[in-house]
Amino acid sequence: KKKKIKKKKQTSTVTTTTTNFNSRSINILFIASNLNDSYKGLDTLIEAINGIDNRILKKLKFRFVGSGKIRGLKKNVKYLHVPRVSHDKIDEVFSGIDLLILPSTQDNFPNVMVEALQLGITIIGSDVGGIPTTLKEFGMKTFVSKDSNQLAKLISEFNKEEFNATVIRNKAMKIFDAQSLTLKHIKLYQESILKKS
Repeated sequence: KKKKIKKKKQTSTVTTTTTNFNSRSINILFIASNLNDSYKGLDTLIEAINGIDNRILKKLKFRFVGSGKIRGLKKNVKYLHVPRVSHDKIDEVFSGIDLLILPSTQDNFPNVMVEALQLGITIIGSDVGGIPTTLKEFGMKTFVSKDSNQLAKLISEFNKEEFNATVIRNKAMKIFDAQSLTLKHIKLYQESILKKS
């Protein structure tokens, strides 16, 4: 009698998809301590990515940093999921990144925005909290919070040659010194109190 050979089942792609980040691609970052925190707006970003024309999408590579799961992305999206990163290795997270997306639905003055600008990285952000005021100073684009169509358009139109990393970095270093950052936080705090009252 011939012995039956059991075939091993092929496993499906896990949430961490390895992709090479290089200078020919447009490398895009989304970062949050918990990816599934609704205030961070990952669902808006995923809807936006899925709405991008495939001819443009093939040039894009995404890096998602934070705990949680990435659900609902189209199968042809190239991405890397980094579940955790220690703060002393934060520079590695930004390595090779051309564009940071801040699709927050609620935020004041995200630290990651400052860190990215100080590294010369371009940002597209939502129109909440201190994000639009800051990005306006750098001539960067914002979109209406939760508007995935508008975000998809901005990502599709992004040209990494439009911004100079050195210019961004130098300007950020001047704007975000310790004293001016403290004053910005105080001003935002006062504005938020006035809105609530």
